Amino acid sequence: MRPGGLAEGRIWLPKTIRDALEVTRGLNVRYLWVDIVCVVQDDEADRREQICQMDMIYGHAAVTIVAASKYLMPKLQAPTLYPLSEF
Repeated sequence: MRPGGLAEGRIWLPKTIRDALEVTRGLNVRYLWVDIVCVVQDDEADRREQICQMDMIYGHAAVTIVAASKYLMPKLQAPTLYPLSEF
Protein backbone atom coordinates (compact mmCIF):
# COMPACT_ATOMS: atom_id res chain seq x y z
CA MET A 1 0.00 0.00 0.00
CA ARG A 2 1.19 3.50 -0.73
CA PRO A 3 -0.16 7.01 -0.05
CA GLY A 4 -3.11 7.73 -2.35
CA GLY A 5 -3.50 4.04 -3.21
CA LEU A 6 -7.25 4.13 -2.61
CA ALA A 7 -7.71 6.94 -5.14
CA GLU A 8 -7.23 4.46 -7.98
CA GLY A 9 -10.89 3.44 -7.67
CA ARG A 10 -10.58 -0.35 -7.35
CA ILE A 11 -8.84 -2.25 -4.58
CA TRP A 12 -8.82 -5.78 -3.22
CA LEU A 13 -10.94 -5.94 -0.07
CA PRO A 14 -11.02 -8.98 2.18
CA LYS A 15 -14.46 -9.95 3.46
CA THR A 16 -13.57 -8.77 6.98
CA ILE A 17 -12.99 -5.23 5.68
CA ARG A 18 -16.15 -5.32 3.54
CA ASP A 19 -18.07 -6.45 6.64
CA ALA A 20 -16.57 -3.57 8.65
CA LEU A 21 -17.63 -1.14 5.90
CA GLU A 22 -21.18 -2.48 6.11
CA VAL A 23 -21.21 -2.13 9.92
CA THR A 24 -19.96 1.46 9.80
CA ARG A 25 -22.44 2.31 7.06
CA GLY A 26 -25.26 0.81 9.15
CA LEU A 27 -24.19 2.92 12.12
CA ASN A 28 -24.02 6.06 9.94
CA VAL A 29 -20.30 6.37 10.73
CA ARG A 30 -18.60 8.25 7.93
CA TYR A 31 -15.00 7.05 8.29
CA LEU A 32 -13.36 3.68 8.79
CA TRP A 33 -9.73 3.31 9.86
CA VAL A 34 -8.21 0.00 8.73
CA ASP A 35 -4.59 -0.08 9.80
CA ILE A 36 -3.48 -2.52 7.09
CA VAL A 37 -4.92 -0.08 4.50
CA CYS A 38 -4.27 3.28 6.16
CA VAL A 39 -0.68 2.63 7.26
CA VAL A 40 1.89 2.22 4.50
CA GLN A 41 3.07 -1.27 5.47
CA ASP A 42 6.37 -1.30 3.57
CA ASP A 43 7.51 2.10 4.90
CA GLU A 44 9.10 1.53 8.31
CA ALA A 45 9.10 5.26 9.18
CA ASP A 46 5.38 5.59 8.38
CA ARG A 47 4.53 2.43 10.32
CA ARG A 48 6.48 3.64 13.34
CA GLU A 49 4.81 7.08 13.22
CA GLN A 50 1.33 5.57 12.93
CA ILE A 51 1.94 3.03 15.69
CA CYS A 52 2.90 5.90 18.00
CA GLN A 53 -0.49 7.49 17.27
CA MET A 54 -2.65 4.38 17.76
CA ASP A 55 -3.77 5.48 21.23
CA MET A 56 -5.14 8.71 19.75
CA ILE A 57 -6.63 7.02 16.68
CA TYR A 58 -8.48 4.33 18.62
CA GLY A 59 -9.13 6.61 21.60
CA HIS A 60 -11.22 8.92 19.40
CA ALA A 61 -13.06 6.11 17.63
CA ALA A 62 -16.85 5.97 17.75
CA VAL A 63 -16.62 2.18 17.38
CA THR A 64 -13.70 -0.25 17.34
CA ILE A 65 -14.00 -3.44 15.28
CA VAL A 66 -11.27 -6.04 15.77
CA ALA A 67 -10.44 -8.94 13.47
CA ALA A 68 -8.99 -11.48 15.90
CA SER A 69 -6.98 -13.40 13.29
CA LYS A 70 -4.86 -12.44 10.30
CA TYR A 71 -5.72 -15.75 8.63
CA LEU A 72 -8.91 -16.40 6.68
CA MET A 73 -11.39 -18.56 8.51
CA PRO A 74 -12.54 -21.62 6.51
CA LYS A 75 -15.91 -20.11 5.51
CA LEU A 76 -14.67 -16.60 4.71
CA GLN A 77 -14.20 -15.62 1.09
CA ALA A 78 -10.88 -14.70 -0.44
CA PRO A 79 -10.40 -11.00 -1.33
CA THR A 80 -12.47 -9.76 -4.24
CA LEU A 81 -12.04 -6.67 -6.42
CA TYR A 82 -14.72 -4.06 -5.62
CA PRO A 83 -15.22 -0.52 -6.88
CA LEU A 84 -14.95 1.98 -4.04
CA SER A 85 -18.22 3.56 -5.17
CA GLU A 86 -20.04 0.56 -3.66
CA PHE A 87 -19.03 1.85 -0.25
